[in-house]
Amino acid sequence: MAIKQLIAAALGFFALGTANTSEELTPDNFEEKVYNNPLPASVEFYAKWCGPCRELRPVFEDVCGELEGKVYCAAYNTDHETDDGSSKFGADSVPIIGFYCHGVQEDRIEGKISKEDLKKRMEDFIGSCN
Repeated sequence: MAIKQLIAAALGFFALGTANTSEELTPDNFEEKVYNNPLPASVEFYAKWCGPCRELRPVFEDVCGELEGKVYCAAYNTDHETDDGSSKFGADSVPIIGFYCHGVQEDRIEGKISKEDLKKRMEDFIGSCN
């Protein structure tokens, strides 16, 4: 990854104002990290300019922290892409949280969601994926 992209990704997380428990994905590593992951995967598709994304980020990070080891959590910044990665990976708007099981998107949440509801959806997803 180019230094410019690394700096932009870091600034994006700081701008969203939360500690990161999820890994930042790129078009180059998405398939490896999500589709080939032995754990169920949850990916937050976001953009720095998106207000609802900034509100969802700490909720997503909190739930990912609580479910660490049970689900692979990652984030995909749609602002950084140089190809059609967002639509290729199942996100045609932001914010979206995609749930992937064995390389297939099984479910998704569009828009904001409460922490309690997100945790229940993720726990249900984890149970159905195993």
